[in-house]
Amino acid sequence: MALVTQPPILIDAVNFSRESSFTAHKFLFRRGANVYALLTSQLDASITMEKSTDEGQTWTLLDAANSPSPGQVIATYDDTTNDLISMTLYRGTDVVYVDFDPVTDLWGTVSNPFNFGATSWFPFAFYRNLAGTPTILMSQPGASFWAITYTAGAWSAPGAPIFTAAASATFGDGTRDSAGTYHLSFFTATKVYYVQVDDSLVASAAVLLATVFGGISLGRIVIDGSTTRGVSAFEPSAGTYEILAWAGTPLAAPVFTTYVVSTGGAGESYTYPDSVLDKDGNWVVVWTLTSSTLDEEMMATFNGATFDAPVVFYDAVANPPPNVDAASNFIHTVDLTQFSDGVWLMLTAMETLDLGGACTGFALSTAPASAISIACPIDSATAEVGVLFTSTAPVVTGDTPPDTFVLLSGPSWMSIDAATGVVSGIPDASGAVTYVIQVTDSLGNVADTSPGCALTVSEVTLACPVGGGTAQIGVFYDQFLVAAGGTPPYTFEIIP
Repeated sequence: MALVTQPPILIDAVNFSRESSFTAHKFLFRRGANVYALLTSQLDASITMEKSTDEGQTWTLLDAANSPSPGQVIATYDDTTNDLISMTLYRGTDVVYVDFDPVTDLWGTVSNPFNFGATSWFPFAFYRNLAGTPTILMSQPGASFWAITYTAGAWSAPGAPIFTAAASATFGDGTRDSAGTYHLSFFTATKVYYVQVDDSLVASAAVLLATVFGGISLGRIVIDGSTTRGVSAFEPSAGTYEILAWAGTPLAAPVFTTYVVSTGGAGESYTYPDSVLDKDGNWVVVWTLTSSTLDEEMMATFNGATFDAPVVFYDAVANPPPNVDAASNFIHTVDLTQFSDGVWLMLTAMETLDLGGACTGFALSTAPASAISIACPIDSATAEVGVLFTSTAPVVTGDTPPDTFVLLSGPSWMSIDAATGVVSGIPDASGAVTYVIQVTDSLGNVADTSPGCALTVSEVTLACPVGGGTAQIGVFYDQFLVAAGGTPPYTFEIIP
């Protein structure tokens, strides 16, 4: 499927993503034909919710007066119902619990903060359990994480850790399944793992997914029926890069199958992977590929057995956002959602000139591939040997001009005008001829005339009279020559 990227659009230049690093979180939420973008900034401590009704082309800032502020990092969010988006905001040593209602487009009341005091905590996951109780998973520097819950208007105190890894770990975002189990991945200096936490806050043993050299970046986890799917980017060895996807049915003893989606070498870097399900339930993996000359967002789709060859979803070098620092050569993908066939919306952050090296965010929409088609030239079905043949122009519909034409197949004597699609040439033999014209419009949409355009090439023959092969001096002589083939009427001449 062709993906036609539209120019990136800066969302609310005043409030969006004025952060000093790439650690601020942003999320996309779908509600029917609408999409919501939750945006945070570390630099000016702003938190905003914006809405688009036209697939990310324009955005409206919602309920700005009641936006929770100040805020530094969105720990994570829970979106298991269609009426509320619940989230925790990490503000220094406080955790703030708040809802946003996409029915009314209004923020809820900020609930009682939980204060960590002098202890260094990092909340990395938030969700509501099956009973609807807000739950936070949080870690301290080291290898453990804890769980706290929000009941009776207050957060519980951290007790004993519910999980401890074998080495100092960094825990990534996860997701909760319909049974209430939370699935997440984490990494140590040299390994990537999976772990799950059931609805009673009992953690499983860690499952090793990969042994790595370094440079680890974790993507989100998605639940597909009973299958858990995730993705990570890392260096499997010095100077090489890899996108590794994994899928399995995590029960008491989770077992996963891993898939190498893409590999890169010296001078390349793979970062910010993400794992999503498209509107048809297909597993799609995206990641950022950068080098000294590249700044691309890549995409690969799982075909049931392995991943198809990666395609370029977005090329920031060929289609840069306005006012982006080209020298930064860096994309930070933060979320991705699909509207319909060929229409995706990606939220991305890039370094900008106006912020002096800080980053800002852009919404990037793709347009569906046009239903482009091409029909064979009309009234151009016959030709003659030795006579110049010139077709009419093929009929193209659904295109965005200008178009470019190429001759995919045809006889050696035939050529094509790349601008008009007209084919021409002098046939050198009679018989049936088939040729195929391909058209590419200005957006990269392609169509051709397969299985082919038919052309019949005939050759004029002239038969001598039968009988009457003698003549007499002074006596009038006439005979009829028999011409066949070609295109009548015929013109005769005597060649000495």
